[in-house]
Amino acid sequence: MKTLVLFFVSLHSLSLGCTTMTKSVSFGVGIGGAVGGGVTALAKNGEGKSVAIGAAVGAAVGAGFGYLAHRQQEKEELRLKLLSQKFQPAKKPKLLKPKIKMMWVPDSIDGNKFTQGHWMFRLEAPTGWSK
Repeated sequence: MKTLVLFFVSLHSLSLGCTTMTKSVSFGVGIGGAVGGGVTALAKNGEGKSVAIGAAVGAAVGAGFGYLAHRQQEKEELRLKLLSQKFQPAKKPKLLKPKIKMMWVPDSIDGNKFTQGHWMFRLEAPTGWSK
């Protein structure tokens, strides 16, 4: 039984070179149906209804396995393609400092209001991106 399953897995993985999803699932249905029917026939001494059920279950499992194997292959092909393109990340622009003017405001008296001397900062140019 284990030998049969290993044979199915290895045969399926070798046959998925450059196939479409439909071909992969169809291949999985065929192999799964044959394996499921064959295993059931050996276990139940060839009873027709049992073999048909085993073949149907095997076909369903094979279709699922074919789908998953094809998806895994697509992911691996995409990963290899991206690795082979030698990505050059874009150079990040630098953030420039803003231009700030610092001025001393002296003490002032305006009527009955006294303002103590202090520093005032004026934004002359905001921050920006380098080229």
